[in-house]
Amino acid sequence: MSGRLPRSTKVIAAVYLVVIVGGLIAGCIGHWPF
Repeated sequence: MSGRLPRSTKVIAAVYLVVIVGGLIAGCIGHWPF
């Protein structure tokens, strides 16, 4: 892998990151009933 990534790889990485972060936030909210 060189320093340049294809656009699709960046999009997939961004979506993956959003899903993981969103899952963590949802998990934290689910564990802390307000």
